[in-house]
Order: sequence, then structure tokens, then C-alpha cells
Amino acid sequence: MSGFSRDMMGVGFGAAQAVAINGGQPLLGQTATGNSQGTAFAITAAVIEFTTVAASTGAILPYNTQTGLGMRGDAIFVVNNGANSLNVYPPVGFSIGTTAVNGAVAVSAGSAIVFKSKGDGNYWFQGGGSGGGGSGTVTSVGVSSTDLSVSGSPVTTAGNITLNLAAMPATTIKANVTGGSAAPTNATGTQVTAILDTFTSGAKGLAPASGGGTTNYLRADGTWAAPAGGGGGNVSNTGTPTSGQAAEWTNATTIQGVAVTGTGSYVKGTAPTITLANGTGLPISTGVSGLGTGVATFLATPSSANLAAAVTGETGSGALVFGTSPTVSGATLTGITTVSGATLNTPVTTTITANAGVINAAIPLATASNNANTTLTETGSPSAGQFYAQWCVNTDSSARVWTIPSSYSIGRQTTITTFTLPANSRVLLSFYWDGSTRYVQGDTIPIRDIGIPFLFPTGADDTQVVLPFSAAAGSLVKCRTVCDSGTATYQVRINGVAVTATSNSVSSTPQSQTITAANTVAIDDVITIVRTANSSCVNGRGTIYMTPATP
Repeated sequence: MSGFSRDMMGVGFGAAQAVAINGGQPLLGQTATGNSQGTAFAITAAVIEFTTVAASTGAILPYNTQTGLGMRGDAIFVVNNGANSLNVYPPVGFSIGTTAVNGAVAVSAGSAIVFKSKGDGNYWFQGGGSGGGGSGTVTSVGVSSTDLSVSGSPVTTAGNITLNLAAMPATTIKANVTGGSAAPTNATGTQVTAILDTFTSGAKGLAPASGGGTTNYLRADGTWAAPAGGGGGNVSNTGTPTSGQAAEWTNATTIQGVAVTGTGSYVKGTAPTITLANGTGLPISTGVSGLGTGVATFLATPSSANLAAAVTGETGSGALVFGTSPTVSGATLTGITTVSGATLNTPVTTTITANAGVINAAIPLATASNNANTTLTETGSPSAGQFYAQWCVNTDSSARVWTIPSSYSIGRQTTITTFTLPANSRVLLSFYWDGSTRYVQGDTIPIRDIGIPFLFPTGADDTQVVLPFSAAAGSLVKCRTVCDSGTATYQVRINGVAVTATSNSVSSTPQSQTITAANTVAIDDVITIVRTANSSCVNGRGTIYMTPATP
């Protein structure tokens, strides 16, 4: 209850009458609304508190013809305890103080303003700061300064006062050089240097006075002194510097009888940096230290043998090999995952003489070429579980008979140990070693069958791998597959026509699919392995077999 209400009750008015006379009960915890004069919250009490104030929201003051409030002299106390500024509007068509008609007065967050009615719909106001404020009218504001230039002063109604630093004499600095508390003045350079410290070994500052002369130099401790050994400056073009002297020979052609060439910096005795652009006559074998064993010999005579002697950790022997068309003899390759630029039919070539041939079990894929009947023998030792393959190429213009070693198990076809290659044709045989017995892959297939290994397609479903059976005719008989992990399905097609179902399986357990329907292959036909589904197949591979028309 306000002090005025208590005073009213003290002269005989009841509490309700006193409150009503004092403007009625305050409205507390109100929410500001709208973002214009027409949508703002309508104030209906002499004391009102807003605790929820969204951005741009407001309230509108009452007019006495509407609410009984707003009569001449009535005070409306508006408190903003919200988070944003509160816009307070006059009644429509009127103004608050000197603001424009219908213009709002902002009550900042955490502050209050008292609006006093003129009785005609217009209002005065006072306060508005977070701590309240006084009231009154400022009629004139003026500014003067000795160190600032002032323009626009005084302001009697509205305007701007502009302050700028006053002009200073040339080469002066604003400073207090009196040694006591005083206003700054325009100090000269001499006055400024007099109050600045000189530098020391531990602090920045001005250089101390040198005292004149030509022999002293400024030291790091802030003192001037002659270099150790006495004297200073440059020795003559033919002189010898003494201990502690810095020597410089200007445009000299000889120093102590030694010819001077080139340009650059002075060289000191400990770890100098030298750019030797045109040095000659340095013997590599005796003039350079720190070289590894054999390096100096290689630099003097860069041969393959000297390089091999200079390097360590090498394998093999012979001449240095470069990347384009090298000749490599008897190489053993291990851990190969990718061969760039190689062709499938000639990764390794073995030249065969008449009636002789080699199956190289030590490498994944080899080639034997011959123009005569050929008996294959084996070289190398495969690892248990290893697959390996052999291209057999007939370079003769007539068909030739090739014979498989009798040490290979071929199941029930023990009487068949040969196959015939047509003129100028080739076939890819694939083999398997289980640790005790060598097999032609697919051991129940006659030895005359031609097998081509393939990698399972790795793209999206319906991708395919094309197998080259163009050199021979016959019938597809079987397809064997396996992968490291996961599963997939595939279909075999001849010239795009399916000869198996789409559900042939690939898994980590070797699978075999017999091909019987429409399996005839003519010369130049295209055989494809088409992936139909791939759940999680990893490193899928296999071999497809064809029985030639003329074994």
C-alpha cells in the first residue's frame, strides 16, 4: 500500500476508498503484446508491471473518456521487469512528450517510467533508466577544451557537438615532461628522449650516447667499447686481421697472395654456410667424408656392379632394371596384389624347344609357347592349397598334341593325358596342389577339357566378366567357384543367352555347377559370368571348363 493511500486512510477514508483514489490495485506480472499501437496491451491501472516482454512488444496508455484514467494530472507508473525493451504508445492520435504523434517511448528492461496525463490525450513522462531518474528540461549544452577543437557548441534545442584533437606544432608529442602531475603539453623530441630509459641487457630502451669516435661499438649490455684486441674498422686490402677484428677487403683481387673470385658473405671457421656454384677439382674419393661404403666408388664409376656394392638390403644380382621393357631372368615374385600394365596372356613367358614344355608351379600364371608336339614337365614347388595356371600356346600353322605329366591326378579319366591345340591357338590350364597330390582343377573332368580361371565380378548386380574362348569350339561342361568369405550367386551365358540358372552359388566352400543345357560353344563365341546377387562375397574366383570339339 502506498504512502498516499495510508495518508487517505488516516483522515477517515476506508482502505478500498483510499486505494481507489490512489489509482486502484496494481496489475502485476503482465505480458506485453502486439508490435504496433493498435495491437499493444491496453493499460487499465495506475500501476502496472510487465514481466514477459518479447522483442518489439508494447502497451498503450489510457484516455480518460475510455477508462476513467488519464485525466489531467493522473500518473501511470509502468515497470518493465521483462527481458526486452517495452514500447509504450500514447492513445491513438496523441503523443508522449516531444515524440511524434502516435510515437512510442521505450522502457528499457529492468527500468520504470512515470507517464503524467495532460488531460487532453497527451502525456508527459519522466524516468526510464534502470535506477529511475529525475525530471526537467535541458535548455542548453556546451563544451570547451584547451586540447580539443570544439564545434557545434552550445546546443540549445537539438544538434551535435563535435570534438577533435587540436592542431599540434610539428614534430611534437603530447606528454607530461614536468616530473610531477600536470596536464599534457606539446613536448619536443629532446624533451621526450630526456624522460625515456636507455636499453639494458634485460630491458628495451634508447641507445645511450656513444661519446663519439670511430673505435667503439655498442655492446649487448648497453655500453660502448672497443672490440677485444684493440682498434677497430677494416684492415687494408692486403693486411692481416688481428684477434677480435672484423676484416673486410673491398674490391680486392688477391688477399694474402690468394686470388679472390665470386661474391657472398664472410666465412667463419665454425660450421659456415657456403654456396658452391662453380667449384671444381674436389676429389670425391678423398675429398668428401661421411659417404657409405662403396658410394665414392659408384660416384666415380656409376656401374650396376658398383651400385650393388654401395647399397644394402638388396635381393638378386645383375644389371640395373628400369621400368620400360626390362629383361629379367629367373625372377621370383611374392606378395603381388596388383600388376599395372601387364596383359593376362603373357605375365611370365617360357620359351619351349621342340617336344619340351614346363609347368611352373612356383608362380600364379606362366606361359609356354611351342610350334611342335609338346610334353609338359613341372618346375617349382607350390604351397599346399595353391592354385596355379599355365597358358599353352601353339605357334605352329598345324594342330599340335600337348601331353600332361603323369604325376597329375585326373580322377577317372586316367587314360587321357593329351590334348590337341589347333593351329595358332592357345588354352589356359589351371592346377591345384592339396599338399600331397596335384590335380587338374575339376578332377572329374576329362584332361582334354580347357579351363579358364576368372575373378568374380565386383561391381553392381548384372556386371560380368568375359572369358576368351575364341580360339576353340566345344561344349561348356562345368564351373567351379570359391571365395574367402560371404556369398553370391551368378549365371553363365553364351553370347548373352543363359545356360544356367541365376542361383548358382559362390561361398567359402568350393562349389561346382554342371552345365548341360545349350552348352555348345563355337569359335569366336563370347562366354560371360554374370553376377545376379552379391550379399557379401570377398575375393570370389573360379574356373570354367570347356570340352573341345576335337580333343
